[in-house]
Amino acid sequence: MATSLRLVYKSSDIILDYCCTPCEEDNLKTEAEVYCEKCTTFYCGSCINMHKQLYKKHTTYGRSDIKYWPVAKPTRDLIEKCELHTEEKLKLYCEDHKQICCNTCVSLDHRQCTTVNLIKDAVKTQSIADLQQLFAEINTMLQQLTQLRKSGEANIRSLHELYKKSAQDIHKFRQKINEALDELEAMTTMKLDFAMKTIESDLKTDIDNCSKVYEELNCFKDVMQDISDKNTELVFVACKKWLNKKKQSESLLQRMSTQTGITFSFQTHDNIGTFLSELSGLGTVIHERLVDQDRPLSVIAKSYFSVKTTSEKLFIQSMCGVCCLPDGQLLVTDLYNKSLKLLNKQYQVVSNCHFDGFAYNVCHIGKTDVVVTLDDNKDTGELKYVTVDKGTLVKGKTLQLKHRCFGICHRQGELYITSRRALYKYDLNGKQLKKLYEGSSESSVFTCDITYNGDKIFVINRRDDMLLTLANDGTVLSKFSDPELKSPWGVHVTYAGQVLVCCEKTNTIMQVHSDGKKKIASMSLEADGYKSPMSVFYNLISASVVVGIGSSPSIVVLKVK
Repeated sequence: MATSLRLVYKSSDIILDYCCTPCEEDNLKTEAEVYCEKCTTFYCGSCINMHKQLYKKHTTYGRSDIKYWPVAKPTRDLIEKCELHTEEKLKLYCEDHKQICCNTCVSLDHRQCTTVNLIKDAVKTQSIADLQQLFAEINTMLQQLTQLRKSGEANIRSLHELYKKSAQDIHKFRQKINEALDELEAMTTMKLDFAMKTIESDLKTDIDNCSKVYEELNCFKDVMQDISDKNTELVFVACKKWLNKKKQSESLLQRMSTQTGITFSFQTHDNIGTFLSELSGLGTVIHERLVDQDRPLSVIAKSYFSVKTTSEKLFIQSMCGVCCLPDGQLLVTDLYNKSLKLLNKQYQVVSNCHFDGFAYNVCHIGKTDVVVTLDDNKDTGELKYVTVDKGTLVKGKTLQLKHRCFGICHRQGELYITSRRALYKYDLNGKQLKKLYEGSSESSVFTCDITYNGDKIFVINRRDDMLLTLANDGTVLSKFSDPELKSPWGVHVTYAGQVLVCCEKTNTIMQVHSDGKKKIASMSLEADGYKSPMSVFYNLISASVVVGIGSSPSIVVLKVK
């Protein structure tokens, strides 16, 4: 048997496990050294001398024979105390709910239960859980908590290194521009410091939670060792209590295990010279807890919004493209009405602008600027630049391209544009940099999106019901098909790296593995009456997937986790 605890953990207090009974009657807290079985009394080193003179034939046990001592009162209190009603002891067991209860628990929650017994009676009919199994589970949980704590501490060390690197990047970039940017540098460094403190605080909170649960379980384990062969009633109660502690610990482990690390970097603004007067800092400080990019998204709520305006008379509408501004406002392209619509955070149309060509797709290129692809089913296409100015869409320049213009995405000052047959890379001024990939037929290169770090490009091959994964230089990495992947249209890669594909004929949004080789999950729209999803976008601000519908002037907002 394990040595009895010298101290008992109780909240933030340290309590002696055994107090001298005579001293305690005099309101003194003295640690007991001897126990008299016949007197059922504890004695300190001083009081035992008087006892020996009065009761010479009484058998006593010192600390070396603590196995003959009864369960300590603080230990008993720790086990017997009701966690809901802390002033009461657990005395009853409800067979109906398999719960240990105090009198208040029974009167409040178990009045209608058919079988509520005293714990001492329940012990006679109930089997005690295997203590070795209980200890093994506690040890496993302690090991996992230790690993998580070490991982958190390593993340903090890594965080400081990333912080130093980001600070150096800021300073190097700052040296390339003139003295007029001093104020912007100060603002950006302030954002960096804020991000640093925020994520470091989150990590420290996680570590503190691990430490707290670790200490509680470690103490609980020691208490179990102390009572394991002394009091079957206490063992029974402790085993039942362990089930709740186990659930709490598993919940903490599950929540923290999904957060696999940290990311921290500095991203400069594109065309800083052009947009200098509009900028609020030197760049964007990107900080977030990393999650598993291949963790399936699950829908927890659905909402539906009409984006038809009163001035539009054309019944056939298709929400063919969607993107989001940094402040949470959405932009959607209405294919057949040849328009771009600005939606506020309540998904209401607040501005609308019309074009000469069919508006297929839209992508965000910086702060309040977006680019729309226009196509009239001819051999050429157009890029239309639009700015959001105080809630109003303002048309900018138009660039003519020598091929059709359909899908579009943007990363680090470069535009990736599909012509239905090929994928091209352009700069923001409309200069063609490279033809990255060419398909074998019309609609074999339909729409596209690129990962946040720019290492992979996902391309929809609508002709062959296929998703292509390309390297940044256009090399084909994989080709994926699936029975559900029928007439695919839009594709989107979230900030976390999750790949979402619109399956028009099966009315689903499919989540594909980050390597583009297998299906992970599906979000169906079939039961809701909304058909033909054409565009999809993950709104980081609202943690929701926005789906543009091809069969009606509507969008579907899927709240996901």
